[in-house]
Amino acid sequence: MIILDIVQLISAVSTAICAFFFTWVSFVLRSNTGARWLAAGLSINLFFYIANQLPFHTIISVEHADLLTLASECLLVTCLYIGTRLFTDQTAHSSLLSAFSLFYALMLLVAEHIQSQVALVPLLVAMYCCPFLVATGLTLVRHKAPFCPWLWKSVGIPFIIWGLHWVTYPLLLHHDSLFIGGFYLAITLSTMSFTGYVVLMLQSLVHRAVIAEQQAVELSLTDELTGLGNRRYLEIAFRDFKNYASRHDHMMLLLFIDLDKFKHINDTHGHKAGDEALRHTAARLQKKLRESDMIFRIGGDEFIVLIPEIPSRDAIPILSREMANALHPPFLFEGIKLNVCASIGTAVFPADGTTLEKLLNTADRAMYENKTERPESNESAPCYE
Repeated sequence: MIILDIVQLISAVSTAICAFFFTWVSFVLRSNTGARWLAAGLSINLFFYIANQLPFHTIISVEHADLLTLASECLLVTCLYIGTRLFTDQTAHSSLLSAFSLFYALMLLVAEHIQSQVALVPLLVAMYCCPFLVATGLTLVRHKAPFCPWLWKSVGIPFIIWGLHWVTYPLLLHHDSLFIGGFYLAITLSTMSFTGYVVLMLQSLVHRAVIAEQQAVELSLTDELTGLGNRRYLEIAFRDFKNYASRHDHMMLLLFIDLDKFKHINDTHGHKAGDEALRHTAARLQKKLRESDMIFRIGGDEFIVLIPEIPSRDAIPILSREMANALHPPFLFEGIKLNVCASIGTAVFPADGTTLEKLLNTADRAMYENKTERPESNESAPCYE
């Protein structure tokens, strides 16, 4: 009996720790409503366990105390199932299932007074707990996990075994020697399930933190409208391209692309048309680039293209013409054909400069010279048909 009491105490302490953890996760971190149901189920189970250990048999009989403990098991497995469904972002029907579990627990109290040769209450409890625990385990095993799929399966399997073990409960009650072993197995499976769930949720929190950090980094480096890299990303990419060009002693090309008549589009058709023109420009320029090339939007209608390696300066006019020609086909906006044109300036590393600012200034001057030499780039000229 001493060993049995120690095992029960260890199980109670483990349950209390898990309940506290799930409560912390659900209310402090506000991560998932599933954790709240897990905390509720463990807390209910722990409450009835503690109450069953208190010397309150003068108020309620030991038999009724055991019955309340069995009823709490039904509430526990219901909360575990609902919490798991919510944790895996699936429909849980929480209100319906909670009402059903409460009704079932009350039915157990009534069933105790029904005379029968069969142990009715243990059978009813086993019939209830088995499918809910197996369904909980299968939900975890079958879930398309975004991380560590083996961990989800390893947590789900003890739930399935625990649920199947409940089938033996009515039979073990009639064999004292086997009941103790079955009880130890049930304690082991439940402790493994709860502890595994804690590890799984910790891993989930770490995964969410990593994803959130990645998204924050992407947002800080990405232009929201076009999805291209922004000025900060350009600075990072330039350092890498510069180191690569310096090590291999070759030329790197920077293209400064400024849209012509963009202000006219905004003034005539509104900012929605201007945003659409920018998105079309970004998409068309990207199609002309190689995998090693990169494009960035650093201002309202200003784009930068970095080409890490060019064979000679003779390739510059060809590349510039390809970029400009990519924008020539008009695009439709609310039934109106809009033409997007661009002026392009270039700068070569290291001949025109070794810093990003120097290359940008050189390319910017070349772009404006190109713009002034082309009358069709005049802002007052129409850019729609």
